[in-house]
Amino acid sequence: MFQVSTIVLVILLVLILALPATVRKIEENLEIFLFAMAIIAGLATGKIFDINVWIEALRDPVMIHGIPIGIVQVVLIFGVIAYYIKDRIEHFAEKIMNMKHSHVILGLLTLALGLSSSVISVIVAAVILAEIVRALKVDRRSKVLYSIYSCFALGIGAVLTPVGEPLSTILVSKLKEAHYYTGPGFLFEVFAPIVIPLVIMFSILAALSIRSKVARRTVQEAQGPVEEEKLRDVFTRAGKIYLFIMALVILGASYGILVKLYFSKLTPDEFYFLGIMSAVVDNATLVAALVSPALSLKDIIFFVTSTLISGGFLVPGNIPNIIVASRVKIRFVEWAKYGLAIGVPVLLAVYILLVVAHIL
Repeated sequence: MFQVSTIVLVILLVLILALPATVRKIEENLEIFLFAMAIIAGLATGKIFDINVWIEALRDPVMIHGIPIGIVQVVLIFGVIAYYIKDRIEHFAEKIMNMKHSHVILGLLTLALGLSSSVISVIVAAVILAEIVRALKVDRRSKVLYSIYSCFALGIGAVLTPVGEPLSTILVSKLKEAHYYTGPGFLFEVFAPIVIPLVIMFSILAALSIRSKVARRTVQEAQGPVEEEKLRDVFTRAGKIYLFIMALVILGASYGILVKLYFSKLTPDEFYFLGIMSAVVDNATLVAALVSPALSLKDIIFFVTSTLISGGFLVPGNIPNIIVASRVKIRFVEWAKYGLAIGVPVLLAVYILLVVAHIL
């Protein structure tokens, strides 16, 4: 049974990575595709018949920490507000772009949102980012690059407190019985030396991705015709995100079995490269499946750092990616092209630095 389900899960993983990047129809209907893949994964592992998985899948998009305010409501509420004040947002974005060093301002915006995402929550930070990015009068490539670099910053920065994102909440909860200190300041104390330089680096990259000469162009020159959004589009987008999160929850529960079965006892180096799965499988799911008080602090540092960086590789990898890609209409293949191009070298460089730091 486990061999059959393992084969199915591996095939599904290949399909999830390959089809959205090669079939335009699937890319345009990514939420439905992922949900279909989740159902098949759930059938292969039996998780589809687990009532707790369905409760979690239905609840997680609309609840955070037991409070009935989730990603869907935040996206919907901010979306409706943005719809009615879109002229002000566009005016604000235009003022930024007309400044002498507009790219610096935008880089500082990314930095501020990245460092504050662990306090205001990564969901709110991502929605704010998405609305501003959509209003920027820049060329398509600059907009996509700025979005991706900024989402790296937000997703990584959110780990510094237990309320920033689900990963950090689960991590603190799972390590209560660990033999090392895991009190209120644990996440900041352990990860700040890694996270803050990465947030700064991605903020600089975000700033450099905005070419100042584009700021003087008109909307038509910079972006082409602007698509007028209707109010129903705001509700449609929230519905798609609901389905997206549902799919990720079911996929996470299904792949959690695979992770526990084959990857329960690993070295820190193996943990690091296993974290690459968070590009497709929600990083909170990986943490829930693998982290235990028995793991060393080194194991935790290597594994969590890897999941944070890898979460920026693809659209499904992190909450900010999902929100911004949906709002700015960034295609799966676009995100993969630029996300992997910057993410993989950063992942390898940070691995070398962590190995050297722990040897010394």
